[in-house]
Amino acid sequence: MKKTYILLAGILVLVSAVAVYSLFLTDEGQRGSLPTIQGSAETEFDVMTDFPAPTDTSYPVYGTDVPAVTVQSVEKIAGLFGMTGNAEVCNQKTGEIQIVDESKENVSRLSMYPPSGAILYEIPDKEFPAAVREQPVLPSRDEAIQIANVFLKERGLLPSEAKVSTVEVNQQQEVWKAGGSEPERVYSITLAVRYARTLDGVPVYGDEMAVIIGDGGEVVGMVKCWRPVEATGETMIIPAEKAYENLKAEKTVIPQDMAGYDRISIENISLGYWMKPRIYEQKTVTPVWAFSGTAYYDGKEEPYLNYVSAVPEGA
Repeated sequence: MKKTYILLAGILVLVSAVAVYSLFLTDEGQRGSLPTIQGSAETEFDVMTDFPAPTDTSYPVYGTDVPAVTVQSVEKIAGLFGMTGNAEVCNQKTGEIQIVDESKENVSRLSMYPPSGAILYEIPDKEFPAAVREQPVLPSRDEAIQIANVFLKERGLLPSEAKVSTVEVNQQQEVWKAGGSEPERVYSITLAVRYARTLDGVPVYGDEMAVIIGDGGEVVGMVKCWRPVEATGETMIIPAEKAYENLKAEKTVIPQDMAGYDRISIENISLGYWMKPRIYEQKTVTPVWAFSGTAYYDGKEEPYLNYVSAVPEGA
């Protein structure tokens, strides 16, 4: 999660939070010939890329194998981070189990989510400092990757198939002068080393694994939602053009309301596998078509991304 803060007249204000997705996009296929049309919410669509060519290839279907998450297992995992304390359920709805270590100068937290086995580790005061007066010392890209890899390997948390997808600024603080048209200073607070995976050579969307690095190269946060899977069968997939029709009809993996958009421009179409967010159970992993591009509304624009099941209905 990328966050930008503004420091103005001594007040720190959270101004935006933008989820960052790592997309694996291909250029294969044929130019789409569908014209711009009206969506179900009076939203215009256009396709600015090629539709991938139809295929008779079958794709694996996977079953997940998530280890049980208990108070005892959370306390054991916390020990890998040098944390002590008693774990307890902190969210009855999601089942999240958390341990908070207040024995050190900076409080640390570790949460695990039984539906997915996800791990979330944080040192809040270092990952989200209240105010910064000078630029923190952050590592180079290569140094950040090395720090992240070592951190995960030492704890047995780096899957063999994990590949670094991006290294980017994760939090920023902006210092503004009253009446100014642009910030006087912008501080990069932390870096995120993000990892991605593939299944049988096909990219996985929705999984999250990242190491957050702060001042002096210290790891101040980590998230890992990486369900173990094994192949359980195979499925054919629907053509991308059919998935595009489902996209416009709002038959998507992630619920969407297009009523606020004037136009959606699809700029990339790719095949992948979809993993649900960490708070949800998922027993089966199947292919999806990923549609990304730009959404326009009221003279503004924002990145657009959604997924449509690639499995034929009734399969």
